[in-house]
Amino acid sequence: MFKVICTAALILTPTLIRADGIGTVDATFDGEARTYHTISVKHGEDTAATATYNNTSRLSSLSIQAHPAPRFTSTDVLSISIDWIGEIDAAKSPMSVEVLYLPQGMSKPFYTTDQMPEAPKITFDSLDISASPGHATGTVEATLCLVPKLYEAPDPTDCMQITAGFDTAIYAR
Repeated sequence: MFKVICTAALILTPTLIRADGIGTVDATFDGEARTYHTISVKHGEDTAATATYNNTSRLSSLSIQAHPAPRFTSTDVLSISIDWIGEIDAAKSPMSVEVLYLPQGMSKPFYTTDQMPEAPKITFDSLDISASPGHATGTVEATLCLVPKLYEAPDPTDCMQITAGFDTAIYAR
């Protein structure tokens, strides 16, 4: 429940909450280099983070949401989501990988790898979830295509290439 409240607070009042940088994502969009940051907010013993994992015997996931500065924003956000059947295993091919880029937030055009014929390629240099926080380093390469409006299909004629290297702490959900 704390994570839900904290996430809502991050969205509604970002200037009132202090976020700590927990990692970086160095991305290149069609040749343009940018650095993004993963962040966390601590409240007592609890931590809400933008880099998280959920490891179960049936379906597991790792999510990295990165911001242009080490603070919360809803624009210029880069998100990498990885799902596995069974437990998280860097040596095992994920069931799915999705990259989402929100230059102006969810209400404006955004870019995704969803529904594209070629899946993003992800490699892990290291992935440690033996404790929380764990740590993940690696690279994702993908073609992201424009989604003009929420719930519309991506436009395969308006795409960009992205390569993103990530190095971040990851917190259990």
